[in-house]
Amino acid sequence: MRLLSLQGARGLSFGTVAIPGLAEGVFPVRGREDPLLPDALREEIGRALGEGGGLPRLLPLKGERMEEDRYLFWLALQSAERRAVLGVPRGGAGEGGEKPPSLFLHHLAAAMGIAEEGEDGLPAFGEPILRSAPPGLDVDSLRQRPVSVLEGDLGAIAALLHPRPVEKGALAHLAAMPGFGRRRRALDDRWRRGALTPQDGMLADPDVLETFRSRLRPGERAVAVTGLESFFGCPYRFLLGRLLGLASHPEPAPPLEVDRALRGRLFHEALSAFFGHVAEKGGETAALGDAALREALALAVESAFRKAEGEGAALLPFAWGLLRASVERQLEGFLRTAYGEGGGWRVVRTEQSFGRGGVPPVEVALEGGERLLVSGRYDLLERSAEGEYRFVDFKSGESAGSVPRRNDPLGGGRWLQPHLYARHGRQALGGDARIGAAYAFVAERMGYRLFPVSPETIEALGSRVDGLLGYFLRAAEEGAFFPAPSAACAYCDFIAVCGPERGPRAARKAGDPRRAELLQLQEKPR
Repeated sequence: MRLLSLQGARGLSFGTVAIPGLAEGVFPVRGREDPLLPDALREEIGRALGEGGGLPRLLPLKGERMEEDRYLFWLALQSAERRAVLGVPRGGAGEGGEKPPSLFLHHLAAAMGIAEEGEDGLPAFGEPILRSAPPGLDVDSLRQRPVSVLEGDLGAIAALLHPRPVEKGALAHLAAMPGFGRRRRALDDRWRRGALTPQDGMLADPDVLETFRSRLRPGERAVAVTGLESFFGCPYRFLLGRLLGLASHPEPAPPLEVDRALRGRLFHEALSAFFGHVAEKGGETAALGDAALREALALAVESAFRKAEGEGAALLPFAWGLLRASVERQLEGFLRTAYGEGGGWRVVRTEQSFGRGGVPPVEVALEGGERLLVSGRYDLLERSAEGEYRFVDFKSGESAGSVPRRNDPLGGGRWLQPHLYARHGRQALGGDARIGAAYAFVAERMGYRLFPVSPETIEALGSRVDGLLGYFLRAAEEGAFFPAPSAACAYCDFIAVCGPERGPRAARKAGDPRRAELLQLQEKPR
């Protein structure tokens, strides 16, 4: 007997091959990014090298390992001359229950017809529905008339194996595994072409749909601006995080590292305290001298870090000191770059909310008499010497995806804050007020800059914003919360729920009218 890894067995042949560990999360493994070359950087390198046009990736994304593991599984099956034995572990040390079978076993069962639905709606296993074919697969049928992409893949694998009749009852023991049939049907629904199903986030059950409608009530209960942006980033993520309230439990960061959420909070807290101080001193940032600016900024950073320490978020002293110096240095760089040339902008308010605390929400009246209430919280409101108002939103992210595109300022609905803040401003300041907005990119890597959104741009995009908001209302009414894969999947908390091969699955659903309508609304203007 030889004990080999899947990689080590490449090119070898054996009479019998046993592949243990076919359990979810064990094989195929859950994709984890390379800490030295994360997927976002791999994609940037690929774009710089001109990837696209059907060419293969030069740097494969480690977060999507399914293709790599499928190839290894194919190699292992190919090395078996007479028999392949597939094993499912019953759980590891310290684990309370049996592990669910691997996704690959579901694929095999689907191709062999071993887990079809019975009259009672439960999975039906046994001799009457078994196929007798070389190793459990009718190769010609699967290759020429596959009922799914999965069967086509398995047919290609089977063509490379030596013909052998299937054993009676092969894989039939899977009937005893709780949930196997339901998982099989769920996989089939996720791969069904041109139609969104409950497995794609379509809430079909009337009781479930009514429950979620009662939680939203967008015409009666205000929806947060950030919630709307989350929906248009990925409706499925909105469903899991905002409606179901699922939360991730990430592994603690190493003692010398800081997570993005804490870093962003420190930037926001420090800037809020700084502009609050500026408001007390007359309101104009550019009017502060060098010494006064450094003093006010040092006090603001001190306040932000003391608050974090009181909440137990501090790192080890050395790393905490480095982070504080970095935050103070970057904020000074941003303030000198963005406000160094004056402009006459004075602070009006900082960290204010609407739609809560007695401040009315934004009321959006749409075509057909529909109404949407929106709440939010803006970081800063300024007023220029000419009387123009500007809502400023602080952004501490360091990726290219953090910046709106000039040819797509709405980002398909992911950049709604300036437009809805401006509508709040017209309610609060009067309909004649001239109101714009800006994103403040405070990180050094993002160039210490303000990205302005002029009052003219906000006015011109009003109808497109209304179209997106109307789609949200219809989706909330119909229960349409399907996945919309993008580069942001690398940072999503719900990858394990969404599952592998998100991009190919979403492409097969593009023909569904609800997904097609959203893609049309999010299409970049030419």
